[in-house]
Amino acid sequence: MDDDATIDAVPDDEDPDGSAREDMADLTSEIGEPVELGTFPLMDAILLAGHLRSVGIPAVSESDSPDSPYRLAPGMGGTSRVFVRPEDLARARDEAQRIEEGAAEDTDEQS
Repeated sequence: MDDDATIDAVPDDEDPDGSAREDMADLTSEIGEPVELGTFPLMDAILLAGHLRSVGIPAVSESDSPDSPYRLAPGMGGTSRVFVRPEDLARARDEAQRIEEGAAEDTDEQS
């Protein structure tokens, strides 16, 4: 290897070929730290966070135990928390409740 060669291990933020994630919501707020909306089954948390972002509420799902081998297994405690900005908490709760009520109606119709 050439002694004059340099390896750029960290891509520039402005490099379009970099590996920066673009699916993460910005939860910075002048009011305070992100707040927890709740803890949900892993897939529900991922879908809820995505839905909240789609309606304009910045949200992220974060695993409670990312190193658990059972995290992804149904019924084995695979849960994730959903976080939002403090100013969006009431609206996010309303959205989550609306989704939950819709799911309950779907279950009632199938019975």
